[in-house]
Amino acid sequence: MKDQWRIQKEDNQLDYQRCLGIRKKVFIEEQAVPVLREVDELQGENFLLFIEKEAVATGRYVMKDNLAKYERIAVLNEFRGQGIGQALMAAMEADQKKLYPDALASTSAQLSAIPFYEKAGWIALGPTIMDAGIEHRMMIRLPSEELREQMLADPDLPEEFRKVIEKRT
Repeated sequence: MKDQWRIQKEDNQLDYQRCLGIRKKVFIEEQAVPVLREVDELQGENFLLFIEKEAVATGRYVMKDNLAKYERIAVLNEFRGQGIGQALMAAMEADQKKLYPDALASTSAQLSAIPFYEKAGWIALGPTIMDAGIEHRMMIRLPSEELREQMLADPDLPEEFRKVIEKRT
């Protein structure tokens, strides 16, 4: 079945509407996230995963300074548990590393999704926070060895990120 998967960056209005459709089903209908909270004006790198011609998963990352914030990762319910989310994340991470190789990757993960991210090498840090009525924790993906030294030398690196990176060095 994986040979029928296709991952692409959103590059037109139809694809963007597909991204929103998946997000609405997952976040608004399933998780009761308020519409105004879910549909925003942030511009980022949006991705879609298709099975044959059906869009079944989406995600994006948004750049702010040297931070790549991964957001709105969503797989339609009937397609979960097949590795689709991991494949989507791998494609997004490869794109981000190519375009923004020095960026630190972060996300605010729902507690139920933390094992998903940990499987892909992400690390949870900090306290539990509430976002849209759902418990979350901040997570980062550790940078490559060569970038760690550069990041640790950056005086603007948030202290909680610094502690995690130093602990893993």
